[in-house]
Amino acid sequence: MDILYDIPLVMGTIFILLGAFHGWKLRSVVRRCKIHADGILFGFRAEKTRSGTMYYPVVRFEAKGKTYESEYRFGSAEWEFKKGDKVSIRYNELSPKEIYLYHSLPLWKQYLSPVCIIVGGIIFYCTYYIH
Repeated sequence: MDILYDIPLVMGTIFILLGAFHGWKLRSVVRRCKIHADGILFGFRAEKTRSGTMYYPVVRFEAKGKTYESEYRFGSAEWEFKKGDKVSIRYNELSPKEIYLYHSLPLWKQYLSPVCIIVGGIIFYCTYYIH
């Protein structure tokens, strides 16, 4: 019977950690990448995963008189732009190869972190405080 009591603990912890990690990862990139630049989408790097293929945009842009080619850290199965499109980015002044690509996210991705944290909290609350 103790195992049934521990399942919500594990599920709640996973949801909270997943939401916190995703939010922290995105927030840290946004915080470091403050300098605006316009770039050209050079192409995509494809990576096969268990759930399909993820595409990581590769952007070419100029900063401090040099041309950089940088891969965006966050991949997606679909993007709203194609090779050769002009894209708006922000880059890290100390490390120009680190970029944040402005783009529209699907609604579920915009709220993934807070929803995971809230669901994990609700699982904890309902399991341990409501009898």
